[in-house]
Amino acid sequence: MSSYTETILTRQVQTNRLFEMLSKTNILKSYPKLSIIKKGMVKKKKYS
Repeated sequence: MSSYTETILTRQVQTNRLFEMLSKTNILKSYPKLSIIKKGMVKKKKYS
């Protein structure tokens, strides 16, 4: 179970870094769908 949890956490960190990079380069403004996906992920994280 711990390895499974670690895999999820690692993916979450990688995704967060990806969104940080995208927002820094303002790609999120060019692709609004990405920000919508991010909002959905944030909502899921809050309720989980």
